[in-house]
Amino acid sequence: NWGTASEINNQGFEVLRKKSEDGSKESGWNLVGFVDGRGNTTEQTQYSFHDRNLSAGKYLYRLKQIDFDGSYEYFELSSEVSIEAPQSFSLEQNYPNPFNPSTSIAYAVPVKSNVTLEVYSLIGQKITNLVQGDVEAGKHTAQFNASSMSSGLYLFKLTAVGENGSQFTSSKKMTLLK
Repeated sequence: NWGTASEINNQGFEVLRKKSEDGSKESGWNLVGFVDGRGNTTEQTQYSFHDRNLSAGKYLYRLKQIDFDGSYEYFELSSEVSIEAPQSFSLEQNYPNPFNPSTSIAYAVPVKSNVTLEVYSLIGQKITNLVQGDVEAGKHTAQFNASSMSSGLYLFKLTAVGENGSQFTSSKKMTLLK
């Protein structure tokens, strides 16, 4: 969250992030989002940006305020953000549910894990793999687009095997309404 007292020629803000232990002050920054500015205003304006799907660790953020003429200025955010790994495996209900045509499925793994997230029909026919492979510890979200599918009930199943040998399997129902 940040705010401005007034704005002149403000196109917007690039939101930049890096792991706090990565390199020098200027290296390692990655663009993670853009928030439109108000252009020209004498009013106070509040802004916010939500960074999602981060693995556990400590992060630094900064803003690159860009004017319409291409000039820019960096603003360093003073505090480090710490993301803790979840304490256990979990699979959340998709949102929205019912959905049309796309939905989000959130899950969490407490340690680096080999993860498979699959979608099935009610008769057990596999529709698609949403996630297949190694995933860092943390909270994650997968998107499912069912625009080519018929209305009905479907199942989604998460299977995870942690690098420490821990195992987790869970499934849930979701409804596609067209």
